[in-house]
Amino acid sequence: MMEIPVKLFDRDVEKIKVGAGAFCFFPKENLEEAQVGYLYEKDKTESKRWVGKQFVVIGQNSVKAEPIIAKLDEPSLPIYTLINNERDSLEKVSHSFDEYKKVLNKIEKTDLYRRDEITNLLGELKEIVPKDSMYYWENVVLSAYDYYAD
Repeated sequence: MMEIPVKLFDRDVEKIKVGAGAFCFFPKENLEEAQVGYLYEKDKTESKRWVGKQFVVIGQNSVKAEPIIAKLDEPSLPIYTLINNERDSLEKVSHSFDEYKKVLNKIEKTDLYRRDEITNLLGELKEIVPKDSMYYWENVVLSAYDYYAD
């Protein structure tokens, strides 16, 4: 099993509910099993990782059924996902694991029934997350709003 930084297990919660779904983090003892869906066999003698040894799936966004992926070869542990769970769609959604937790906590504390609070939240997120990932975060937040509005 790969060496996983202890920091990835320094989190307040294992699950953050967002609308109909949740962001769930895998316990340390389940990490190896969680990688299986993200490996492929080139042939019978060689098994390759889908993006590289520097990435590890640490959880899942059940809102969109997408993996939460940490990049281990950078000290900040940036977080990525696979958009629509497609292997060639690796996208950075946070500059660091700490930032990712901060964003999830902001979402969790926001009244997602209220459009004005969502507007304020999205404005705050634009100042925090990678510019190219705003589409991802908007989808997460607005899908929760749609869930509550129904």
